[in-house]
Amino acid sequence: MNKYIIKYILVIGISLFLNNMSNAQGLNSEISLYKVVNAEDQETLVKAYEVEPKDLVEYQVLYTNGSSSDISSLQPVLPIPQGMKLISNNLKGALVSIDGIEFSAYPIMKTFSNDDNQVSVPIDDSRYRFIKWKVDRLGAGKK
Repeated sequence: MNKYIIKYILVIGISLFLNNMSNAQGLNSEISLYKVVNAEDQETLVKAYEVEPKDLVEYQVLYTNGSSSDISSLQPVLPIPQGMKLISNNLKGALVSIDGIEFSAYPIMKTFSNDDNQVSVPIDDSRYRFIKWKVDRLGAGKK
């Protein structure tokens, strides 16, 4: 699939998801896509207008409360598009899901029976499809 089509589907899909969420409660969202670039042993973020397979990307979402009252118990959920893999190095306070229904702290463990023993192993990061944060309160007019 053409890299431009992948980017288009990816950004449009996430944008539609965020817009549906944003319409509730006066919440507005803005998503930005960055490519993580390693130069001289230092990571930098570069605004991405196209991505290719195996590129490391970072999404940044800014939520703004456009209403005149606080929003309580906000739980933004972002999809992780098919073909993309969660990089788990900064999940502070986030919950993850493979189905968008059940969310757990990272990592989600899968238990196997091995003869008389049970063995728990973390699922592969490529299986995660959603990530969710809990925000206790977003004040009126605040970001």
